[in-house]
Amino acid sequence: MTDDIRSIPRPLVRTNQWIIVLSVVLTWISGIEWLLLIPLLAGLSGLLFGFNPDCKTIFKERA
Repeated sequence: MTDDIRSIPRPLVRTNQWIIVLSVVLTWISGIEWLLLIPLLAGLSGLLFGFNPDCKTIFKERA
């Protein structure tokens, strides 16, 4: 049994939370419901394809 703890980096979690909050607020303001697809598609792409657009955003900011 391995003792490696796999965790999600905190900046990735924070960025993901902000994207969710901003998309909900923009949906409330604009009334355009399809804006809620942005965090949904980002999460699904991470689960299905191993590609997370949020992660790309974080690494671009650090570089």
